[in-house]
Amino acid sequence: MASDLLKNMLTEAFNREAFYSNYNRTFSIVEANTDELREECYKLRYEVYCIENDFEDPTRNPNQMERDTYDIDAVHFLMVHNESGKPAGTVRVVLPKEEMEMDSFPMQELCDHPILHTPGRPAKLCQISRLCMSKHFRRRDNDGSVLPAYYEQENIKGTQNGNMVYIRRRIPYAPLGLLRAAFEVAIKNRIADCVMFIESDQLRNFEKMGIAYKVLGPKIAYHGEQQPVIFNIKNVLDTMLIDNLACWEIISDMGRLHKLANGLHQNSWQDGVMDNLRWDDVHKKLS
Repeated sequence: MASDLLKNMLTEAFNREAFYSNYNRTFSIVEANTDELREECYKLRYEVYCIENDFEDPTRNPNQMERDTYDIDAVHFLMVHNESGKPAGTVRVVLPKEEMEMDSFPMQELCDHPILHTPGRPAKLCQISRLCMSKHFRRRDNDGSVLPAYYEQENIKGTQNGNMVYIRRRIPYAPLGLLRAAFEVAIKNRIADCVMFIESDQLRNFEKMGIAYKVLGPKIAYHGEQQPVIFNIKNVLDTMLIDNLACWEIISDMGRLHKLANGLHQNSWQDGVMDNLRWDDVHKKLS
């Protein structure tokens, strides 16, 4: 009995390590910090949002690039398929505007939750948006654009009945690396809470990954049926560590981002405690 348990644990650990290794061999995440790279992001978005899904009007997006006013100040990332060099996915992080916090995010135009419209609160948020994958890297034709799995064909050395044997290697939850990049941008900007629209048919996939979120209101007809949500990065990583260790290893970069999120949380807690004290009283007691 104990030997079976140990065997299962070792098998699970091996599978997780294989998932992490395969994922990073298959995809690379690049910050789109040049005009050329950002144009690759816009072209992929045009393909997904204007052509495949008819969410945005192609005539309002010239040069086959889908863009809006939030792109100027956003941080963009491109997922690249290493073997082919082709763009596989993209995401952007829209950070709060210091002098116009009430006009910081696309979600503020569509959702009336107080957290998005109370002075001082949007400055502590960011929005993860335009998360999408190229149709060439989706599992099936009817997969959603947010969280498809990716299969690629791989040779196995050897033959069977004189024929080369192939397997289909599955890379589940392909956009995990894009979310990892988005989380890192938020943490570097000392932001712990993210808002996001999630496709209704992808909510369960988020839950399977271990992404714990809170709903901000009713579903909205925006790029299909979307659910506005908010989540805390540390809480997501804490939950994912328990519920889906394989995904946690990817999205936390083997714990590196989790450590940073814990540090941000600790600093915020300490700042909050000290903010509630009168500093003159503190200095008197210390003098």
